[in-house]
Amino acid sequence: MLCIDPFPELFFLNKDIMRLPFLLAFILLVFSFSILAQGELKAAVDPPKSKDDIVLLPGLANLKPNKALQIAEELYRVGDKAGAYHYYLAYHAKRRGNKYAQYRLAETALFVRNYLGAHNFANGLLKKEKKFPKVHYYNGIALKSLGEYDKAVTEMNKYMIKYNLTGEDSILIAQQIEGAVVAAAHRPARNIKVKELNKDINTIHSENGGAMAAQGLLFTHVGEAGSIIRLAMNPETGRSKVVSLSGTVNRAGYQNSDPFLSEDGKTLFFTRCKSSNTGEVDCSIYAGTLQEKGKVTNVHKLGKGINQPGYLAMQPIITKNEFGREILYFVSNRPGGFGGFDIWYSMRLNDGSFTRAYNVGRKINSDFNETTPYYENQGSTLFFSSDHPTGFGGFDVYRIQGLQRYWEKAYNMGMPVNSSTDDYYFRKTDEKTGYLSSNRAGTKYAIHENDSDDMFIVKFE
Repeated sequence: MLCIDPFPELFFLNKDIMRLPFLLAFILLVFSFSILAQGELKAAVDPPKSKDDIVLLPGLANLKPNKALQIAEELYRVGDKAGAYHYYLAYHAKRRGNKYAQYRLAETALFVRNYLGAHNFANGLLKKEKKFPKVHYYNGIALKSLGEYDKAVTEMNKYMIKYNLTGEDSILIAQQIEGAVVAAAHRPARNIKVKELNKDINTIHSENGGAMAAQGLLFTHVGEAGSIIRLAMNPETGRSKVVSLSGTVNRAGYQNSDPFLSEDGKTLFFTRCKSSNTGEVDCSIYAGTLQEKGKVTNVHKLGKGINQPGYLAMQPIITKNEFGREILYFVSNRPGGFGGFDIWYSMRLNDGSFTRAYNVGRKINSDFNETTPYYENQGSTLFFSSDHPTGFGGFDVYRIQGLQRYWEKAYNMGMPVNSSTDDYYFRKTDEKTGYLSSNRAGTKYAIHENDSDDMFIVKFE
């Protein structure tokens, strides 16, 4: 097991202008599925090799180049780099020689997890590095996500040394280099096996967030109609019967995700999100009563202690402390955190309501994004994911012992649980079995490498 402390004091800095907030980009990308066919979206993020290989989102092929660039620049300005990518790509399709568009594509391609595309765009600009200085950095991030750790270190070292970086910029690069060096030297644990679940569960779309119920595996499916919660019977076998939960959970017009059951199997917690006409996203945590035949009743939004107005709350899990008191852990970007998305907790009172939320603290949260918590009572261990740059690439799974605000030290779970890409929603079902979601290379059902999440079973031998 790889044991590294990912959060020494040196790393707690203000947000850097070069940070890549993948989680927010991913949330925005989820909403695009409700209005765009995902197959076309996948084609659009395919790494370009020739003009004929660039397949644009519906409606963008006929957009005039200057208009496409104007929209791309505005989206980029307001921070929607995932959205900006598609308009830069539309401009690039008709203005192939424009180096500025390629430079923007080298960066924004990272936000749609098109790592090879980002590398290709960056690689074509290396001879123009004086005009586009960050191209080595974007290329380094892309190479790290592709598992090309030695090449990533070379690129990021070039950027840091050539431009004599100091302050927060140099520390961020040093963190990325540290993560790549550790990953390059790391050897996967032989006693851990990671296997992709069957094609009834995994599709060409994204599947994540597994939670066991008496009836089977609850998970989120992000497809053409948006995000819905499904149930798979016999998930570990070669074939599974998969059904979608009823409209009381999968409410039309909303993105419904992150299912998790209480210990007694009677209460279902989940996330429900909605995008406004102005593009603002609201995500809140809901709960309902799970009946024996799988019907969910009494669905309601949790109180303001959990769902703080104006901020996102999502990815709930519930457990009990040593006194039998229920504790809800969840993810939020509310004030009072350390930056990005943090993990918070709330205590359930005797009347069923929840206290105000408390931050789990600095030993877990950083100025980057911490997500997808899961608490194992047997080992008093919290599993979570973070995109801290000292990891192997994207989001890595970490574990830490403790409870509420009292924690020991966080450890990277290492390979093969983690990869060079995004790894999250790690949840154990017993001492030797767990589930994981990842967009790692080599998945069977994705149309293009790294463009969607699949679910995996993890076996500890």
